[in-house]
Amino acid sequence: MVAKRFSRLKTYTAYIFVLCTLALASILPATYYAQTQGVCLKAGRVLSEEELRKTVLINTVNNVLKLASMNNWKIDNDDFLINVAINTPARETDIKKLIDASYNNGKSIEENFGLSILLEGRSKKAFNPTQLFEPFTLITYEHGVNGDVTFFASNYVNKVLFADLEAKYKEIAIREMSVYRRLLGYGNHYFHFYPPPLFFSFKRECCDNKGQDNRDYLEKRRIAYKEALSSIAKDTATRSNIFSKTIATVSNCGDILMATKHNTIHWLGNQFEGEEWP
Repeated sequence: MVAKRFSRLKTYTAYIFVLCTLALASILPATYYAQTQGVCLKAGRVLSEEELRKTVLINTVNNVLKLASMNNWKIDNDDFLINVAINTPARETDIKKLIDASYNNGKSIEENFGLSILLEGRSKKAFNPTQLFEPFTLITYEHGVNGDVTFFASNYVNKVLFADLEAKYKEIAIREMSVYRRLLGYGNHYFHFYPPPLFFSFKRECCDNKGQDNRDYLEKRRIAYKEALSSIAKDTATRSNIFSKTIATVSNCGDILMATKHNTIHWLGNQFEGEEWP
């Protein structure tokens, strides 16, 4: 009796396996074709350029929030916490103008940059993607101390046509585009991030002076402002060299191809040693 039941179970399992195989054999080719034609399967259609860009920006904000949350740590009762904030669309997005306007005005970095905090230390705030309007700046900075601030502007994110990529990066893109990634909707869209998130940075003292002694602040501000200008100049001078290394592969639905190990963007042709890719 037991042997018969076991035999029937094996038969049923074989039937199920065959049916699943046949189902996949009929679905996968159709899915692959739809993805190569640029269809976002979640939406059931091809997204407009505006929709695709908006989704890429939303995913960028979410990725920075996740990365910042992962980088919060505690050693010997000392917290190293990160804030993530975004400025309102009505505010200036030119970093030099923002720094200039903050000179010795007694305001905090949040006031000077018109920031709405999305992540404060370990406390995540509400982020409503429908209220994300361009242009905006996304800023990360250490919580409660005058440390480094990183600056990311939405108007530096632009779509790049495959035909406009350098030959060596076209080769890399083709080589990295597996059938699996095609089935996930990658291979049709590439976006240029300049500067990439967490790349362009300056000192918080240049634009956060609330409650600081005036004389002490002036010295800190002078040094911080000089360093910020130097960073801007260096950044501009190296833009052409950085361009090719900050291309992200984006799916038909606006998902950004990520490095699975460290939750960082998989920059085309600029893989980190030892990383694992999906």
